[in-house]
This record gives sequence, C-alpha cells and structure tokens, in this order.
Amino acid sequence: MIQTVVKRDGRIVGFNDQKIMGAIRKAMMHTDKGEDERLVQQITDM
Repeated sequence: MIQTVVKRDGRIVGFNDQKIMGAIRKAMMHTDKGEDERLVQQITDM
C-alpha cells in the first residue's frame, strides 16, 4: 500500500486516500463515462 506522496512542491506527506479519491472523482466527472466508484476503489487500494 502507498504510504507517502510527493507533492508538486517536493514535500513528502502521508497518503490521504480521501484526497486522492476526491481528485479521481473530479477527473472522472470530466469524461464521457462519468464516475466509476469501483475504479476509484481499485486505484486507491493499490
């Protein structure tokens, strides 16, 4: 499981699955297929 994330400014912070899930959902809403909760879970469970 992912434990840390490197931010754009170079900081290393703890993995926050809720923030990642929110960002993925927002990106999905800008596609033709819309949100796919199962895919969101698969991505964040890696």
